[in-house]
Amino acid sequence: SNIIHVRRVEDADVLESVVGLGECLKSEQNYAKGKKGNCRDKCGDEGAMYALGVRNSATMEKYVTTSNAAKKKMKAFSKSVCRWLQKELPTVYDNIKSAEERKKVEPTEEMPGGPGSSIMFSINLRNASHTDLDHSVSHAVWVEERPGRAKGWYFVLPDLQLLDGRGRPMSKGVV
Repeated sequence: SNIIHVRRVEDADVLESVVGLGECLKSEQNYAKGKKGNCRDKCGDEGAMYALGVRNSATMEKYVTTSNAAKKKMKAFSKSVCRWLQKELPTVYDNIKSAEERKKVEPTEEMPGGPGSSIMFSINLRNASHTDLDHSVSHAVWVEERPGRAKGWYFVLPDLQLLDGRGRPMSKGVV
């Protein structure tokens, strides 16, 4: 079974590094001109998704990162997220590191401390229902580019069931 941990992140370094990387990717990738990132751009999704880091763990092939600015932002992101995970969700951090070790993935220049070897970075993404079958250990952070301005958004996991402290169902599908 899968476990989803939900936390409110108030660490300014984490939030600034996430927004900073997003702003860098948007400016480099012509986001305003309708470019949809470097993945999921031809499947009808709204918004953009960028794949960063290691593309193939067997060959250590990387997704294309176009600039030193993006690499610098990835490094800041990696450092702040690792620090936060180690403090707030140490088991999740350890599980991600163990999964990377099993795949024999070496740390990259852009993400020397991990927590993993790749980042899937979405900006205003509304993507079609799908199932990821990659068996990876994942961690996600959702942030507002301008805190307090997002209204009426939902994160839907249709097969999710939340349980209370006694193991009884509380709600289904929407976080």
